[in-house]
Order: sequence, then C-alpha cells, then structure tokens
Amino acid sequence: MIAVKLFKNGRGDIYGYEIKNHGKRVVCAAVSILAQNAVNSVERLTEEKFVCEYDNSGGYMFFEHPILKEGGESHDVTLLLDSLSLGLYGIHDGYKNEIAITEVYYDKD
Repeated sequence: MIAVKLFKNGRGDIYGYEIKNHGKRVVCAAVSILAQNAVNSVERLTEEKFVCEYDNSGGYMFFEHPILKEGGESHDVTLLLDSLSLGLYGIHDGYKNEIAITEVYYDKD
C-alpha cells in the first residue's frame, strides 16, 4: 500500500509531503506522476527554495517548503501543493485499499 503524509502548518496549508511504498501499477504510476509533477512545477514555475529527497529505485519521495512550514506565505507553491492533494485524494476515492493518506500538522511551538 502507498502511504502518503501531507504535512500542514498551523494555518492548515500544505507545506510538504512524504510518499512511501508501491501499489498496483496504475495507482503507483498515478501517484508518482503527481508527486514528480508537483516538484517540477515548483522548480520551474516559481523561484521558491525547497527540499526534495527521493530514492532512485522508486518507492520514496519527500518534499518540503521551509517558508510555508514556518507559517510564511507562497501563493504559487500553496496552489501547486493543493493541486497535488486534490489529485491524491481523487486517486484515494477510487482505490481506497491501495493508498492511505494522513495529514500531519506541524506545531513550531
């Protein structure tokens, strides 16, 4: 089962995500494309700094936007991460047994 963590700041804005494991081919491919597209979009469509880690063999990706994590603002990155979330929840609606999504809130205090 694919395990997704969506990291949210105190305002409830997504500031990052972690994706682990593999699932059925179609689900795994869809999740991978969404996750990679989010990183590529932030990199190419914004000038924002971010952290991204991944396993070349697949099955793991981590993304974090430090400014959003600390409660700052970035309209463009927020929009792109909300789009990722929308897509992931759409996949979850159709394949509940293949993908689990958890929302994790960051409390800097």
